[in-house]
Amino acid sequence: MRLETKTVPVVVTVKPEGRVVARVCAFGIPDKVGDIIAPGAFDTTLAQARDLNKRWPIRHEHSRRIEDHLGSANPHNSQLTPEGLQIVAEFDMNDERGRKGYQLVQQNVLTEWSIGFMLPAPECARPRPDGQRGRVLTKIELVEVSLTAKGIGDSATLEVRSMSVAAASAPSVEEQLAPWRARLDVIQQRVARRRG
Repeated sequence: MRLETKTVPVVVTVKPEGRVVARVCAFGIPDKVGDIIAPGAFDTTLAQARDLNKRWPIRHEHSRRIEDHLGSANPHNSQLTPEGLQIVAEFDMNDERGRKGYQLVQQNVLTEWSIGFMLPAPECARPRPDGQRGRVLTKIELVEVSLTAKGIGDSATLEVRSMSVAAASAPSVEEQLAPWRARLDVIQQRVARRRG
């Protein structure tokens, strides 16, 4: 398997203490190379990461250098929405590069997010049914998430809210409960496996 990267339309909300909520993947929208990520493509990778408590690294421009590591995303705080995959990027505020990355998001300088992924099997990418260039990606193994200056998404937008605006548009109770429900699902699955 080889690492691939993909940038698609995003929405970001800046939170205090180095936390950023970002939609890093949109479902059903062709990117600049014509690929479309299907709903359900992240189901397995998200479940596995939650089961193993494995965080995804947040990097700058998909760099694999350790000094370009900006923070991480906890899969228990990530959720699949009808629009795409939403994460909470936790920038390392004890590191100069992590603080700088967070600052650049706040200032709307770095405005796109991109995913680094692998396809578990060749059949996880099939030709688009409309005959256009690109693939339909049905199963993705998420490897990392990167903060980028320009990705391959067609209509990427970034919304950064100041703390006062973010407080005024607080998430709904359902949105606040989603990470806790995801944790409960993992625990219930573990219990069911032990019983069965």
